Formats: sequence, structure tokens, C-alpha cells
Amino acid sequence: MSGISKEGYLVRKATTSWKKQYFIIQSNLLLRYKTKPSKKGKLPKETLDLIGTDIQSSTIAKFCISIRNINTNKTIYLCGSDNDDYESWIFILKKALSNFNQQQQQQNVNKSNYSAQLSQHSQHSQPSLPSQPPPPSLPQHHSNPVFPTSYYQPTQPQQQQISPTYFTQVNSTQTNVNPMEFYQYKTPAAFTSSPNIYTIQQSQPRQPQQFQPQPQPQPQPQTQTQTQTQTQTQPQPQPQLQLQPQYHQQQQQYQPQPQYHQQQQQQQQQQQQQQQQQQQYQPPSYNQSQPQYNQQIEPSYQNSQYKNYTQMITPQQEFQPISKPQYSQYSHYISHSSSISYPTPM
Repeated sequence: MSGISKEGYLVRKATTSWKKQYFIIQSNLLLRYKTKPSKKGKLPKETLDLIGTDIQSSTIAKFCISIRNINTNKTIYLCGSDNDDYESWIFILKKALSNFNQQQQQQNVNKSNYSAQLSQHSQHSQPSLPSQPPPPSLPQHHSNPVFPTSYYQPTQPQQQQISPTYFTQVNSTQTNVNPMEFYQYKTPAAFTSSPNIYTIQQSQPRQPQQFQPQPQPQPQPQTQTQTQTQTQTQPQPQPQLQLQPQYHQQQQQYQPQPQYHQQQQQQQQQQQQQQQQQQQYQPPSYNQSQPQYNQQIEPSYQNSQYKNYTQMITPQQEFQPISKPQYSQYSHYISHSSSISYPTPM
């Protein structure tokens, strides 16, 4: 392989362990193989571009080198077998990166110099072009724009236009003619059957009318005939048509059914009876509402064995108070019986 600066075995840190693999530095690339390639065209397992990386020594392990990508922040750890192997690998990796940067800068300088030389060469070798004459100006004696001849030629043949005469000619021999009649509108020419032959109909001049004063009508007294004619001629007012809606007639013609009419009458009669009853009703008087105590009440067990013990309930007598002396005279009659009777005063 051409451009190889260094190759050999290094120990690479994997996810879980360290693995010994074969690495080759070629130009600005770091190629990784599982073992040393036997053929020249064998493809590597991984290719790392050293551009945009930061190469430093690491303390993660002994004789370890860290290669960190600035953009992705991905880091690869490689370890040499001894100190000499470690120093040679880190030196060549940094040199490959710096050489590529120098080559890139040199190419940029060469491109800028080449572009500057081209611009200078084009300025010196560019011939002076003759100044172009101004375009010829159109003649100024025509006020209207100039159009080609085809613009004035019609596309279809046109018939010959005939201008009829609308005004008469004034002859020097005519006398005593109103001059305003010459400017009056004349009828157009009447065409004959052939398109090329036509006649002109000229209207004869009108003679001026003489002014004649009209007599003013004198006021005349109105007669009876005139008054009658005026009354007859006056327009009589026409009778206005009274428009009534059709549904009004329909409502007048509508008659309810007999059954419905009978039911309605019965309801009305019932309502009237109820009103009469309410009017006839009179509440009982106060005397009628009181109970009557004068009636004798006989028990239902008169024919039984308790017939001898029946009593007649009599109404209570009215209480009449007596004076003190009288009450003292009859105090000995008072007893503790079930019934108390008071004698009537003398």
C-alpha cells in the first residue's frame, strides 16, 4: 500500500474488554483490521479520519493514546506494548494530522494565487472594444408615428363608400332665401337597384311664414248650457270595489253539527242549574243550629231487665240567683245528694 507511514499491533478498548488488533496509518486515515492483511486489496473493518480529531495521551491505562472526534465527541483508546512503541505511535499520528493540515493550507494558497494571476492576465490581454455607434434616429418632420405599408392595406376588399350630401349648395342667383334653411338636415340619397347609380332627393326650401297677430278672445258671460256641459264633463267618481276575504264568507256558511250543538246546550243548562242552586242556598239561622234539649230521650233497652231504672232526662232549669238572707234561711236544705234542688223564693 502506498502512503503508509506506520503499521503494527495495538490493544483497543472495546465495550467490555481489551482486544489486540492490527492498525495502519495511511495519509490522514487510520485503518483497523482484525489481523495483518495478507492481500493488498483487503478492506478494513473500520476507517477513522484523523481530520477534526484531538490526539492526546490518556491515563486510563499504561501507554494509552486517546483519539477524540471534536464533532461527535466519540473517543477511541489505543495502548502500545511498551514506552517506545507508545511514543512512536503518538508522534506519527500527530504528524499525519499536521501534514494534512499543511497540505490543505498550501492548496488553498495555490488556489488563491492562481485566481489572482488569472485576473491580472485577463486585464492586460483584454482588447479594447470599439465604441458602438448610437442607433439611427427617426426623422423628426413627421408628427405622427410611422407604420409599415401593410398596416394601411386592408385584409379584405372594401366596397366604395358613398358619402350622401346632407346640405345643399348655395347659388349666387338665389335671392330672398332664409340662410338657416341651408343648415337644415336633408334626407339621405335613395339608392336604386344598381349600387353605382343613385339619386339625390333634395328638399325644397320652405317659404318663411308671415307673422299674423291672433285676436285675443273676449270674456263672455257663462250661460246655463255651459254650466250644464261643465257638470256633465266632470269625471264621476267610480265606485270602489269592496274586496272582502273569502274566508269571511266561509265562516258565515259554517254550521256546527247537531250532536255537538246538543252537547253544548246540555253543558250550558248544567252550568245554569249550578248557578241557581248556589243562589237558592241559605245557611241555617243561629237558633236552628242549636241543639234542642226539650226532647225526651228514651234508651234502647226499655224492654230489658233494666226497665225499672229508666230515667227521664229533663232539660236543665235556668239558674236564678237569690239574695243572701233568703239563702241563709234555706241553707239547711242543702245536702250532699247527687241532685240539688233550690226552692223558689216567696
